[in-house]
Amino acid sequence: MILVRIKGGLEYVGVLELVDPTMNVVLSNCTEYSPEGKPRARYGKVIIRGSHIEFISVNYQEVAPEFVK
Repeated sequence: MILVRIKGGLEYVGVLELVDPTMNVVLSNCTEYSPEGKPRARYGKVIIRGSHIEFISVNYQEVAPEFVK
């Protein structure tokens, strides 16, 4: 599971399926979280445009387990 935060504060947590050379990301079994940390939607598969990504965390559960949603 990875966390992807996009500009505007939305976060997506899911299983990384694909990353391309322009940093576009495909996640499966994905949950979208509001900037306040509340779940907003669940998706089977989502494509996130690389230019919208603020950061990606591949080990966020280990770094801050108290903040895992």
